[in-house]
Amino acid sequence: MSTTETAPRDSAAETPYRPRDKSADWAIPLRSDPPWLTAGLLGSTVASLAGFAAIFHFYDPRVPVALSLLPGLTSATFVGSALSFWGRRKGGTLELIARNRTLRVRGKSEDIPWLDARDGSTFGAIVLEDSKTGARVFVFTQGEEPTVVIDRSGAPLSDAWKQRVVRLDFSGLAVSAESAGAVELAVGSSSAPMLSTIEPALEDALWIRQRLPSGETLLVNERELRVGDRVVAFDGQATARRIAIATPAGEVLGLSITQDLTGLLFACVDATAHGATADVDAPDAYLHPALFAALAAKLNAQDGNKAKK
Repeated sequence: MSTTETAPRDSAAETPYRPRDKSADWAIPLRSDPPWLTAGLLGSTVASLAGFAAIFHFYDPRVPVALSLLPGLTSATFVGSALSFWGRRKGGTLELIARNRTLRVRGKSEDIPWLDARDGSTFGAIVLEDSKTGARVFVFTQGEEPTVVIDRSGAPLSDAWKQRVVRLDFSGLAVSAESAGAVELAVGSSSAPMLSTIEPALEDALWIRQRLPSGETLLVNERELRVGDRVVAFDGQATARRIAIATPAGEVLGLSITQDLTGLLFACVDATAHGATADVDAPDAYLHPALFAALAAKLNAQDGNKAKK
């Protein structure tokens, strides 16, 4: 893949995450439970129950205090939900660690490899960008399951990253921090350290490099899509349709792609699932919702009729 001169990095955005030791890790906070959340939820529950018990008692001492449990627990549920949402925005227990072209997710009791980009020929990287809000979803493919980083910081992209952007409407994208293999940067965090860490490996990296249950590999770059000996060029000549595929387990969203004598059929898996096992009557592959959306947008897929499998 060709390279172009990269834009200057945003040093101001990187500085808060770089430790004094330049050889150490960059730690980017992720949306996660803050350390005080359990105590906060317990305190809000106790306060809600005690508050409604006091109200019932002073309103009419003859009314059993036990009747205050229902409104107290209801109030505690709403207050707890609001407290959890507010607390998780800033994070506190999970970090995205970036160092030497690698990413991993680190918590108090976990250290999960997220991407090893030291060899650019072993992974894929693509950027989905919301055409309305500018939010981004970075999708890294290496192995059998993609890993996803959701970013709403608006950090500037270098030319190398801009070449990998696919713009689409996120309203139909079923990916969140609760999805399998996905994390989201905490409010106030910047993706700049992650971008600068991975950027040197982008020269040799594809957009998508995803192993399929069939044993083949889905390979995508800026010019074409390839599965085995089947190739679909991004030259406007391919026809792509979003269809509903009827399976014994129910209908799933599918993407039918045809170009000349080449045909491919992909299905979209639930964003909370790790994947599906294909059988002989199944589509060519079940794709993560982010990959499915990227291909549909890249091929300008149109809604089509239902197809029976």
